Amino acid sequence: MTALGRVLLVRVGAERVALPLGAVRELVDAPTLLPVPMAPAAVRGQLALRGQHIPVLALDALLEIPPATAAPSTSCVVLVMAEEGYAVAVDDVIDVLEPGDRSRRPVPAGADRQGTIGALLHLGIELAALVDETALSRVAVATLRAESPV
Repeated sequence: MTALGRVLLVRVGAERVALPLGAVRELVDAPTLLPVPMAPAAVRGQLALRGQHIPVLALDALLEIPPATAAPSTSCVVLVMAEEGYAVAVDDVIDVLEPGDRSRRPVPAGADRQGTIGALLHLGIELAALVDETALSRVAVATLRAESPV
């Protein structure tokens, strides 16, 4: 198990999700998204950022979390994963934390069908799902290519 570094804590639907900060390139608040015709449902659009068009995926769909019942996501987290750059739409950015290895808890069996959650983080009285960035990338790339990630 690798040491747990700093994480970006976000809200996705009713859940708290922790993204490894080393995978985060940038936060974009309330971006204008360009439509992507005939894209899979999890693709929210494209973000024009410094001359690049970056696909924006709904993090709730990638993690199989029920979407928020309120207005759709208003923030994007731009991630850099190996050769694949993409952004994920989140409902809220909460904080940057350094929870420490002792906060890590195992994911209950059967709770994560796609293997995108590496651990649960015990944050005081709350839990957050710690995203496995490699697994998330696998699911994101499969979604963009309209393949089955499992």
